[in-house]
Amino acid sequence: MIRFKDISRNAINKNNYHTLESIIAKTENTFVELPLPSLRAVLDESFDKGFLNINKEEHIMFFGGNTEVKVNVHDKEFNLGYMRSYVFDPFISNMEEIKNRKAKEIFITNKSGKRKVGFYDVYEIPGDS
Repeated sequence: MIRFKDISRNAINKNNYHTLESIIAKTENTFVELPLPSLRAVLDESFDKGFLNINKEEHIMFFGGNTEVKVNVHDKEFNLGYMRSYVFDPFISNMEEIKNRKAKEIFITNKSGKRKVGFYDVYEIPGDS
């Protein structure tokens, strides 16, 4: 168990609150709900950052990074492992531009603006056997 002592209320903000939630999720092997960052993908062959997969039948998109996530909270470093994010009910917000061949990028979002995040000890692409 790790305890943080003498922490001022002013030292707590949204960013380190989400970081603490992520540490707890990793230790309890659960998911944490975090804000959905701006998601975009280039419409060419150069997209090479982790993986991206949209499952149309289940309306889920997941993506992950291929480097371990390390965080520092009050001078203590934590290795969370490899992050995988799940976005429920994703949609492409610039579909008209894509259909009209005016877009060079795909912008993906969802109604809630949130994602579920899990952290794993091993990097793997789901469904890649």
